[in-house]
Amino acid sequence: MIRHKSLIIGLVAALLIGQYAILPASRMIHPDFISYYLIGRMVTQDEPSSRMYEFPWFQRQTVYAGVGDIPGGIGYNPPTATLSLLPLGWLKPGDAKNAWLAVNIAATIALLALLSRTTGLPFAAGLVLLLFSSGAFRNNLVYGQIYLVLTFLIAAALMLRDAGRRRLAGSLLGVVTAIKLFTAPLLIYFIWRRDWRTVLGFLVGLALVCGLSVSLLGWDIHAYWLDAVLPRVQKGLGDDPAINLQTWNNLLQRLFYYNKTWNPDPPFPSYFAFWLVRDLGTFALLACGFYAARTRDDALGLGILLLMLPLISPSTRTYHMILYVVPLACWGMYLFRQGAWLLAGVITCLYLLSVQKFVYIHPSLFLRLAALLGITILLLRESRPWRMPVWVPPAIIAAATAHAAIASQPRKQDTASRVTPHARLVTSPTYRDGKLVYSDHSCKGCSRYTLRGDVSPDLKVTGQVFGTRFARKSGALFFELAENRHSEILDWHGNKLHRWSPEGMNCIAPSPSGDGRKMVAVCDGALYFFSAPEQGKSIFTSDGEIADPDLSPDGSRVVFSWRRNGQWGIYQTDLAGSEPVRLSKGCCNDRWPRYSPDGLWVAFSRQDPTADIWVIDRKNGHAFRITQNPGNDTRPAWSDNGTTLYFVSDRDSGFHLGSVYRIALPAVITESKGNT
Repeated sequence: MIRHKSLIIGLVAALLIGQYAILPASRMIHPDFISYYLIGRMVTQDEPSSRMYEFPWFQRQTVYAGVGDIPGGIGYNPPTATLSLLPLGWLKPGDAKNAWLAVNIAATIALLALLSRTTGLPFAAGLVLLLFSSGAFRNNLVYGQIYLVLTFLIAAALMLRDAGRRRLAGSLLGVVTAIKLFTAPLLIYFIWRRDWRTVLGFLVGLALVCGLSVSLLGWDIHAYWLDAVLPRVQKGLGDDPAINLQTWNNLLQRLFYYNKTWNPDPPFPSYFAFWLVRDLGTFALLACGFYAARTRDDALGLGILLLMLPLISPSTRTYHMILYVVPLACWGMYLFRQGAWLLAGVITCLYLLSVQKFVYIHPSLFLRLAALLGITILLLRESRPWRMPVWVPPAIIAAATAHAAIASQPRKQDTASRVTPHARLVTSPTYRDGKLVYSDHSCKGCSRYTLRGDVSPDLKVTGQVFGTRFARKSGALFFELAENRHSEILDWHGNKLHRWSPEGMNCIAPSPSGDGRKMVAVCDGALYFFSAPEQGKSIFTSDGEIADPDLSPDGSRVVFSWRRNGQWGIYQTDLAGSEPVRLSKGCCNDRWPRYSPDGLWVAFSRQDPTADIWVIDRKNGHAFRITQNPGNDTRPAWSDNGTTLYFVSDRDSGFHLGSVYRIALPAVITESKGNT
């Protein structure tokens, strides 16, 4: 009778899961899936992916893939994460999504079967748990996320480790860590325990995935992530901090972190307190987790440590919570067998509370964070890790205080001011005669990059809009329109649209002459000069990548970005296609060059390791740093009189969630007329 009831419950739960999660997942392609799928698609087609962290570039690739209305971008994820869907890159987007859905369903079945075997959790009970997990399970399927597969790998690793196959278990955890960093503290734990077999396997799995990623995507994009992206994530600035993600880091930002845009009135404004309390909480949780796992070197012990990893992560979303299924199944069944039914029920209810939508009705209450902390405290009470050496708490306090003192040191800031709304996906600002126009993907009601700012109400286009540029004298507005797997260059003047690029040719990044009668652009990967609409010729072709061309004010030269030997530099050539000469010097990646109105200076963005705006004297090569901020400052545009620069920056926001800023140039540039 019990088996029949279990079978009926399991069938009902499976049917509801199919209706609630599987069917919706099969009918839509979510941006999260595109973010993983697209790079795999480009690798299988042998296309360059060195610009994967540029949102506009990524969005253009979604147009070429046939899913142009779906916003794309891998955000702050490591390049290794894009390998998850590499085997599906040769499929069309819809077919790839359904194939990935099938993989996730298989991973779910395998996960529940594994938990049933190792913990005794009935398969039907596992289905019910997933059903009531709400967004944690459903969002993984609908969004096309990878956490169900990672959760299965973690469960398999715990089972293998308990069975004595520690090298193989470590390898699986190394693979998980290479794809998503949240399990990295486990390596520290295994080293601390001197569990060298697990450590060796962990390092082998980590090296295999990282080696494959470097061989397919190149070292440069990995170096960029390590230098420019990872530090932002560690500071809690991977996502926009104005969004309440209900994390420990996010709570402390609200309490201590002053920001004139998204947190102008914190209750206790103190950068030192922010870092001190954050580090004390993080180190204390890890110490408790390490000693809890030490007292039980099994799935129960490691389960508590796994519970803490999302708590100390600076960015946690609902679909991450599927990771809790493994430790909760282990502990829930253990407590049930021990007769602690009430405690097992409480931790299960706290978990289910943490993944419900209503916890976001009043996000300032941090209900999800409270529920997850409650689970951790209750299970720590059961494992009793409090008997740690007496030197551990003082060491934690000393380490946290030292790091807080260093991290809270004041840093030199520039005087730039924001001129567009906060935390937008803004690109390509252009300025003329008091008018600022840019392209923005995150405006209310926008499903694509659209023209924003001082735009004529009569100008209406479909598709994705990039590369906005004013012809300085005529006022014609040039831009790239990407739709139907194709990019073309248009201009708007006289209340009419005019096409410049020849039909059948992909042209991007337009730069017009002052009178709007000539133009340079990148067409099919080559640098093109157009003497009139649809009348262009190639003036420079390279095996490397060419981007960001700009036509000089007198129409005689072109400055552009050229990626050679893995590094972007600023180069200049004439319209006859002479051998380009490099203007920018040094070991840094330089992008987005723009001539000043008098043609004597070139503004550009230099990444070292984050991006700042620089200006270089075109004649003698002297360069001056203009902006100084921990964020990324890119895509400069000159004012009419050459005294001000407009640029896109993600300062005080999430990684590459840019707004337009402006900054006045120093007198050495505005008054020197090129003589420095």
